[in-house]
Amino acid sequence: MATAREWVPAVGAAHAGEASDGAAALLEVQALHLRLGRKTILRGIDLRLNPGEVVLLIGPSGSGKSSLLRAIAGLEPLEKGRIRLQGDLLDDGRGTALSPEQRRMAMVFQEHALWPHLTVEENVQLVIPGRSGREKTRALLERMGIAQLAKRRPHEISGGQRQRVGLARALAVVPSLMLMDEPLSSLDVELREQLRLEIRRWLRELGIGALIVSHDPDDLWRLADRVVVLADGRVVQDGSPQNLYDHPQLPWIARFTGAQGPFPARWEDGMLDFAGQGLKHPGFGGASGSGWLFIRPERVEIRGEAQRGLAAVLRHCAFERGHYRSYWELPGLSDTLVALSSSAPPAHARLWVDPQQLFFFPRSSQE
Repeated sequence: MATAREWVPAVGAAHAGEASDGAAALLEVQALHLRLGRKTILRGIDLRLNPGEVVLLIGPSGSGKSSLLRAIAGLEPLEKGRIRLQGDLLDDGRGTALSPEQRRMAMVFQEHALWPHLTVEENVQLVIPGRSGREKTRALLERMGIAQLAKRRPHEISGGQRQRVGLARALAVVPSLMLMDEPLSSLDVELREQLRLEIRRWLRELGIGALIVSHDPDDLWRLADRVVVLADGRVVQDGSPQNLYDHPQLPWIARFTGAQGPFPARWEDGMLDFAGQGLKHPGFGGASGSGWLFIRPERVEIRGEAQRGLAAVLRHCAFERGHYRSYWELPGLSDTLVALSSSAPPAHARLWVDPQQLFFFPRSSQE
């Protein structure tokens, strides 16, 4: 296949887009503000993508994830800030901006956005100018395993196949950056897992970076090199999936990465008062006070009654994919505490939790 530089309009003279480590960034967003009508949607967003990096964009509903994608794509005008792609200035936040078709990027939506009256082949070929468009389209459909669908129309193929066509059309221009807004949310679980692997492979083979909006925790573990979390229009955490797992900065992040809660608790002088019992905890760097505790089920250890831990009574247990998921009642706690174990639990036990996997947030924590 020919390179994208033959098929897309050239962007103006390059500007130096160097990161602190000396490596050129693929995408740089600096102090981006976005207002829609009278409402401020994004506030001072700073974001950097490295070449070939897959970054997942997550956050509560209304946090500004899709709006950020649209601003980067040129579909929403900035109030202020800057956007650069491979050092080229796309938008200076002062009214000078390249149009979406000049930005060397492609956007994939969850609705596929295919032309219903065109065949699969025609939908893809539409974005490839020149006489060789048909040949390039056939090669791309073959590469993505959907060449046999070339003469069918969107209503004649499955949802997963339509999503592949949408991805093929986006990849047809060989963009420098792929923007995806929940591309897998309309698919069933098995198909989502299959397409995750295929998307990773396609992006790596073509050396394309991607910024992907998602509400699915599995995308965090299986798609992302890095994760950026938005809340109330701001970046609240930016790190690897493991960083979010080990050090969630908000209650929402703790829940999204699999922790159970919130449980009421109080922290004072290095100790947590939880369910009427004391647990050592390094705290959160603030003053003593009440707040919310989150606990990871996989870090709850079931011990004998004579050992150290939280006194608990078993209320329910279910065998689940090679382990036992048990639900425990603790004194003074209205919700049960979940634990995972390799063997069936006893009726009474002590529960021990790794202090590093107890996440305490003061009541003032942003949700």
